[in-house]
Amino acid sequence: MIPLTAIERETILNYNTAEDLGNVYTCDRSLINKVTKALGEWGDVIQVLSLDEEEGCAEFLLPKKWIGVKIPRRLTDEQKKEITARLQKKKALVDENTH
Repeated sequence: MIPLTAIERETILNYNTAEDLGNVYTCDRSLINKVTKALGEWGDVIQVLSLDEEEGCAEFLLPKKWIGVKIPRRLTDEQKKEITARLQKKKALVDENTH
């Protein structure tokens, strides 16, 4: 079998508002690894619908609340400075308490 090209290694997320579970079909090796690794702890929740080693694709049924789109926050320069200052303050406290 000819390996899939990068454009063919797709991920399809499918869920509806009526049900608690969503379907994930993916040919993304890192996502397949992530979900199959989670089977150890969440095997009672995750269902493996198909796992095609030859194609390198898999299909899973899992809680819909685990499926999402991450949109990054846009921070102003001032917000970035405030966050940096808070982190430095916390780091200083941790360093002070560990030495």
